[in-house]
Amino acid sequence: MADSSFEWNHYPRPLEWSPTNDLPNLAGKVGIVTGGNSLESLGGQIVYRLALLGAKVYVGGRSSERVQQGIDAILSASPSLDPTKLVPFVADLGNWSQVKQRAEQLIKDEDRLDFLINNGGVLTEGLEINEFGVNADFSLNHVAHFVLTATLLPLLSKTASNSPKNAVRIVNVSSTAHSVVSPPATFATLADWNNDFGGPEKNPYQSFIRYGFSKTANILFTQELQRRLDADNVPIIVTAPHPGEVQTTGAAKVVGKDSDGYKRSITPSEGALTPVWCAVSEEVDEKHKGHYIMPYGVVHELKGLHSDEKEAKNLWNVTEEVLRGANLL
Repeated sequence: MADSSFEWNHYPRPLEWSPTNDLPNLAGKVGIVTGGNSLESLGGQIVYRLALLGAKVYVGGRSSERVQQGIDAILSASPSLDPTKLVPFVADLGNWSQVKQRAEQLIKDEDRLDFLINNGGVLTEGLEINEFGVNADFSLNHVAHFVLTATLLPLLSKTASNSPKNAVRIVNVSSTAHSVVSPPATFATLADWNNDFGGPEKNPYQSFIRYGFSKTANILFTQELQRRLDADNVPIIVTAPHPGEVQTTGAAKVVGKDSDGYKRSITPSEGALTPVWCAVSEEVDEKHKGHYIMPYGVVHELKGLHSDEKEAKNLWNVTEEVLRGANLL
């Protein structure tokens, strides 16, 4: 059952650390941010903050033209940045094969990868099913990032083995939108993934609930990936941060730009803080592993569906089954 009583009320706690002074210098570090091709977006601001800290950042987007426009906007905002440290990572997250191929090319080009920020996301109006039987929201918000993470994991693991403990990170950007989803929603089968939650005729919130379902998947993927890494003694920390209620295009679709909630929400620049903190802060340690993180860097314990190990394993197993069917695993 979906909870339609969701309110736009999860605002960040006061910022108790300085984005300028309390995050490390990232010179020599390499990372990727998906959905980072516009400086006006959350992902673009994540890229910008990481670049200011000195990292080499692969900027994810589906259009080479738009990615370059985003990079140019960052360089225009801070002309002192080294343009060679902002590298296009062009791949359509709706095309899993393309994602895998681009990730494989990165492995050939780089000898290290310190952080992966799976930020790209979409909220569609209707239930669009792709050639592999997965709806568009879930395909992009979960499956594409599973493919990207799985492909890059050997390089991330190699980097972790040659880095200080807990230095390498995987960040799956989630959302409080997960809170609109509850049982009997389940991830047990492909048919369950394509739940239309009543459709637009019966439920005016169904598109947002489907988005929340995919954000729940981000959380469960984070938990299961962390369990598997820990079991294999791979020293990588995985987190699922909520950036805060951010003034994004998707948010405007849900609540409207003229709503009080949208006007009270934070800017993309402010929203970037928690994902960046999860990716690079030296304060992140064992207690953050596999957790959902609220602004600005606070572990938030989840219950029910959102911490169900069986559901996390269901999600993982069905994802692998789908990818085997697509000849990508």
